[in-house]
Amino acid sequence: MIKKPTWQYDEFRHFGVDFSNQEEVRAYDSKQGTTIEKELQLVTGLGIQPEQSLMEFGCGTGCFAIAAAQHCRSVRAVDVSKAMLEYTSNRAEELGLKNLVICHAGFLSYQHTGEPVDWIVTKYTLHHLPDAWKLVALIHIHNCLASDGSLFLRDVVFSFPPSEYARHYQEWIDGMSGTFTRDEFEAHIRDEFSTHGFVMESLLKAAGFVIEEANYPSSMYADYKCKKPSNHASAPDAKYRGD
Repeated sequence: MIKKPTWQYDEFRHFGVDFSNQEEVRAYDSKQGTTIEKELQLVTGLGIQPEQSLMEFGCGTGCFAIAAAQHCRSVRAVDVSKAMLEYTSNRAEELGLKNLVICHAGFLSYQHTGEPVDWIVTKYTLHHLPDAWKLVALIHIHNCLASDGSLFLRDVVFSFPPSEYARHYQEWIDGMSGTFTRDEFEAHIRDEFSTHGFVMESLLKAAGFVIEEANYPSSMYADYKCKKPSNHASAPDAKYRGD
């Protein structure tokens, strides 16, 4: 393993819910309302093809990765939590899946080997990084994708007028579904790094992606479906104008 620079952001440090706790891991799917069956609908809805390869960053309990492995050629499931990966591995073994590879890493520390992948999916994970490191993560994702490869990103992303932040944060916390606790929602706002839609779209473009779809189903959530253009072998460098 390549030794990381001492200045690199520590993506393994704990924020919010402790996903090294086995009880939290077991409770995660019910809190999220997630099932393998629902995730398989997302796999097919995105248009992922059986002959394609896929990687998921922040696989959690493996619902989406396992659904994808039942549908497409090969899947890599990446997460910083060993407990989550153990849970995912056990589920895959129970289902007899042989095309799912487990990787203990994050956006910044993952080291890709082999052919580029056709799809990368990440859901509710990128907000763990500050914006500057989100861009680094997106560049890494871009470089792992095959030419014309696709990225699907789903996360807590804000689309309300920035001046109205206090009202929208409070309404989000007050309107919680009863799965995650009020303290967990408050900790997300206080300690994690969700960003605004105009920032996220700028980061995606700076990393070299073409945004095919940007959906904001509420003022607190967003989905992005992006393409790596065939004429970009690697992420382009932004050009800055001096004063």
